[in-house]
Amino acid sequence: MRHTLALRPLEAIRQWVTVACHLPPLTAAEAGPYVTHQLQQVGMARPIVTDAALQTGWDGSHGIPRRLNTWARACVMAAYGGQLTLVEDTVAATAATELQWAGAV
Repeated sequence: MRHTLALRPLEAIRQWVTVACHLPPLTAAEAGPYVTHQLQQVGMARPIVTDAALQTGWDGSHGIPRRLNTWARACVMAAYGGQLTLVEDTVAATAATELQWAGAV
């Protein structure tokens, strides 16, 4: 994106960007604490995602925080819709499929 914004036709947009930050993808070990923290910020007092489910989320998101957030939101919605209190690997796989991550490399 930095390279795209550097193009002359996008100079006006680049001028609106006052702070730019590049976050590298999270490792598989970092993804669990990241998702747990994000869920705590919205009021989840206890862990609700299994390690197997987190691995599915990391595999599909490639550790990109924004994609992990999208996946976690899809998991919470799927669990809520199924009246489940825990996001297990089946819920995680359903969320990944809904996000069209199936078979993503």
